[in-house]
Amino acid sequence: MGVFARAFGTEQPSPVSADEPSLRSPSLSAQRDQTREEQARGNIEAAILRRQETFRLLHLEPRVDGYRATFVEGGVQITESCVDEAALEDTPSPELEDLLDKIRSLFPKPKVSR
Repeated sequence: MGVFARAFGTEQPSPVSADEPSLRSPSLSAQRDQTREEQARGNIEAAILRRQETFRLLHLEPRVDGYRATFVEGGVQITESCVDEAALEDTPSPELEDLLDKIRSLFPKPKVSR
């Protein structure tokens, strides 16, 4: 009966409560995770700029087993999975420098013409 009544406008919608899950602000843990992800992204981008790399961070995704980071240079994309959270979220981080060294080594080397 409720669906029929709503379809024909004879039933008034119930007032919306701020206690409904869809209307509550994000949970503190979700906000903290977002902040950690933003911190990790900022650390990576700052390190790339400091090192004057030609590649850039394309995508960063938090996962159960760490982060998945995708870097791009030209038309080439390299994705590294299972990156330790502390390596990206803490600064300065030797692990982040090691990761960027590894990524640099995986991109094709420019051909030198003679």
